[in-house]
Order: sequence, then structure tokens, then C-alpha cells
Amino acid sequence: MSPAPAIIELVGVGKSFSGLPVLSGIDLAIEPGKVHAIVGENGAGKSTLGKVIGGVHRHDAGQIRVDGREVSFNRPAAALDVGIAVMQQEIALARDLTVMENTLLGREPRRAGFISGRQCRSRFASLLQMTEFDLSADDRVGDLPLAKQQQVEILRALARDARLIVMDEPTAALPAEEVRHLHNVVRMLTARGVAIVYVSHFLDETLALSDTVTVLRNGHLVATRPATDWTVPGLVTAMLGHSLEANYPALPEVGQDVPPRISIRELADGDRVRDANLDVRSGEIVGLFGLVGSGRSELAHALFGASPILHGKILLEGQSHHPHSPSQAFHNGVALLPESRKDQGLCLDHSKLDNGALNSLDRYARLGFIDRREKT
Repeated sequence: MSPAPAIIELVGVGKSFSGLPVLSGIDLAIEPGKVHAIVGENGAGKSTLGKVIGGVHRHDAGQIRVDGREVSFNRPAAALDVGIAVMQQEIALARDLTVMENTLLGREPRRAGFISGRQCRSRFASLLQMTEFDLSADDRVGDLPLAKQQQVEILRALARDARLIVMDEPTAALPAEEVRHLHNVVRMLTARGVAIVYVSHFLDETLALSDTVTVLRNGHLVATRPATDWTVPGLVTAMLGHSLEANYPALPEVGQDVPPRISIRELADGDRVRDANLDVRSGEIVGLFGLVGSGRSELAHALFGASPILHGKILLEGQSHHPHSPSQAFHNGVALLPESRKDQGLCLDHSKLDNGALNSLDRYARLGFIDRREKT
């Protein structure tokens, strides 16, 4: 059978920011009912390509055609008008609105010009039944954990009857069970003819879910092939331009006789962390695993002084570490990369320079004023 006509085609598409090329000469065709994955290293252009497809960014070279007709999206709403929705990596929801209000925002059923609450609840209930998500219509979105907010994003895309959905790192913050649930939803959507552009750096997951995989490297398209033609080592080599071992040699083993850099004993925060015990040695990478709400993030926040410690002991290089604030923890050499960079890690209204120097402003202050030349 010949492939179905593409929903969207990109021909020689490029995108630059401040004169710096981020995408160059991208040729791509997305077919209905298929999962088309886009993979690459950080900075390869994956998210930018997804945003160009979804109208978040306007391309500045090449052509984009939808149903064979050339288009130029200047905003996400223009892409949505032709059935293309975007789920961005950074959650973009109205935090003070309810789950149902976010889901149906801009697409509320109306009667005589007024929003029909009864029809809204009926529409929301049908979407929940379709996805089997465990969400309450009246919960405030800002009170939900990140994994649940991700589900609201999916519901919102479905509420807009999208025929192509760009999913940018949709499983980055999801536990294993929620990932499986999301994959089932993706398969349900493709069975109904919806196309999925799946941007991810989880390669095993990508190969298991996708029909086609496109590899980007430094803003250029390296190859587009059926997922069955790829292996994980093959993807890594295509992404890097050489084997993984050449870039990331094996780490030396850390002996148990090496003293811990940090020791945690019977730590509790009065909420989700109870009697946590952990030793981490220099050179080790220790993973914390658990379901959403199990206390993974709360333990990290306690070590960084971002949440209170009820009882227990922390030794940092043999010295007591009981931070009462993030600044105190940072002064002791402890840093935190939070789960949500947007909400907890960055000041979005400030420049990269300001954000990069935020934890060390005292080094660049003279008589209470910041010396921007020194900071640069």
C-alpha cells in the first residue's frame, strides 16, 4: 500500500535566532496515524523543530505545506486552526484555573453565546473516559504534581480535535506506570488517524513506540528511517557522529572503602520523607526512584535547604549539614537542579547572564551595587 498523503511537509526549513542558525535545510513529512520521533543530543534542534511545526516559532527559510498548501504560522493558534497542537516540554497551563477549565480553554461548548457548564462537564467526562486519566474536573492545576499537569496538557490537545500533536519530551517527568499509560494513549490516538511528532531523548522508549525516527545533529537532519531499521547504538552514533564510548568512557568503580561525601541518617521532613538513609561517595551517581509522591523530590529539596528537616542527621564531608535555606546549602557546596526549571530553577524575566550569576552575586558586588563588567 502507498503511504497516506502527509499532513505536513517541511522542505528546506531553517530557523535562526539572533543570526545563529538552529535548524538548517530540514526536509520532513508527517503522515496521519503514525508516530514520527525526533531524536538528537541536547542543542541538536529537536524542540525548535517541534515548535516550528506547531507554530510556536516561525520558520525563516524553506517551505511548510499542510495538506499540500504552503503555510506560514505566526502563532500557535494559526497551527491549531489547521489541526496541529503542541505539548511543550515546559508545562504551559493556567495554574489558577481548574483542570476542566484548562482542558477546554478557548474551546468551551456554548449555548446562546454563553459557556454551557453542563456541556463542558460532558465533554470533559468523555475525554477522561477516552484516556482513563485519574483527574478531577474541579482541582486547581497549580496544586497538581507535574505528572498530572502533563496529563492536563494531553487532554487540552485532545479537546482541540488535533489531527497532529507535537509531544516535546512528554515522559521526562513521568514514572514508569504513567509512561506506559501515555504510550497506550498515543497508540489509541494513532489508531484514530492522529499523527504524533514525538520529541524524546529516551531511545529505547522511542524505538518501541515510533513508526519513523528522524535524527538531528547540530541543527541538521542526519537521517530519517523506519524505527525497525534503527538500534539504540545506531541512533547514538548518528546523534553524536561517533560511538558513545568515544564521548563517554566507562566510569571507574568506586570502592566501598571510600568515605562518603554525604551521609543521610533517619532523615524526615514531616511530610513524605521518613527515615531516609543514604551514603553517596565521590565519583558515584546515585539514582532516586519511586512513584510520583514517594518523596524523591522532597528529599532533594531537604538536602538543598528548600524544605524543612524535621529530624535526622546529614553529614557533608564529615561535617554537620543542616541547611535552613538554599543559600546556606549552596555556600556549603550543594546545588539543586529542580524538576521544574520553569517554576523553581529560573527567573524567566531575566537574562541568561543574570540567571547564571544569581547564586554568586556577592562576588560581583561593590558597595552594594552589581558590577556588570565583572559579572560578564
